[in-house]
Amino acid sequence: MNVLDFFQKNIADDLQDPNVNPLITVDSIKFMYTFRGQITPHVSSGVLQVLVQKLGSPNYVVYNYAAIALDRILVLTDDARQPVISRDTIVGLSKQLVQHLFGLIEKNTAPEKVQENEFIMRCVMRVLIFIREGVLPIYEQVLTHLINITKVIRHNPSNPRFYHYLFESIGAVIRYSTPQKSEDLEGKLYNPFADILAEDVAEFVPYVFQLFAALLEANPSGTLTDYYKALIPAIITPSLWGVKGNVPALVRLLSAIIPRGAQNIVQNNQVEPILGIFQKLVSTKVQESHGFDLLESIIISLPAEALQNYFVDIIRIILNRLSNSKTETFTLRFVRLYHLVSAKDDKGLGADYFISVADQVQNE
Repeated sequence: MNVLDFFQKNIADDLQDPNVNPLITVDSIKFMYTFRGQITPHVSSGVLQVLVQKLGSPNYVVYNYAAIALDRILVLTDDARQPVISRDTIVGLSKQLVQHLFGLIEKNTAPEKVQENEFIMRCVMRVLIFIREGVLPIYEQVLTHLINITKVIRHNPSNPRFYHYLFESIGAVIRYSTPQKSEDLEGKLYNPFADILAEDVAEFVPYVFQLFAALLEANPSGTLTDYYKALIPAIITPSLWGVKGNVPALVRLLSAIIPRGAQNIVQNNQVEPILGIFQKLVSTKVQESHGFDLLESIIISLPAEALQNYFVDIIRIILNRLSNSKTETFTLRFVRLYHLVSAKDDKGLGADYFISVADQVQNE
């Protein structure tokens, strides 16, 4: 069967008719969804405007199928792995799109109702990822809605998929809006994120740490603001690292802070607590890679004299693990660490230094 011909002759009119029975509309959208890979870009672009209109339908099933179909169509790529749909097409529709989508999410302000429809939130995420820097013209509108939703649902997180897509959406805004909006993003996200940490909303805390890291990584200034300096004592608190789900996000955040705040960390005697975190992480097979990530950031960023008193203990911890319970990953990371230290002879380290420290440990 010629799917395109059948679509144009039997489906397209029903899809575009605003007065057709909702069941027919849903079946038309399902056809578009099922055969989306066989419908040409030209036809898909035309249908997109119809799907955007269907998001404004009062019928729950119609707007949900429209959101799902739109989400899947935006994922389509050609043989060159380029989007089938022109990015400019979606950028042109983006303002109307997000108005419909956020309107559907926020039409009921109860926390459990706001987060009940994960399909709509996933569509928001897909649109923001797809349009990339095209989010800038609608930046204020999008960020305001995302922050308001976060404030509402933090009181009763009940749908993990919904809030995963929510934080992915915030991450997309951060990624594609900076460096133009770095200071504005930090200013607007600080209060809602600080509230989440203060209230210890366990479901959201790892996302907040990752987004803090993303904000810092995207900031082109390369400096560490007082905002992040104040975070350091909190994020090196042992209790936070006792929650496994926090570890990857905390390591990413600390690894982003250390290069920018090396001098501040040394002056505030925070090197030892951070190395204590490294020791805790490399003691387990599950988190050993995170421990090496943190150690590498320390070695690259901190002055060698700040590490002189600790380097023997670092190597002792690593060699003990290699002797007692090494894994392939741990062995590879140890070799990588050796090469990293060897390459830092300009900082007073180097291969000879590493070998002398290792010999000192083995001769004890």
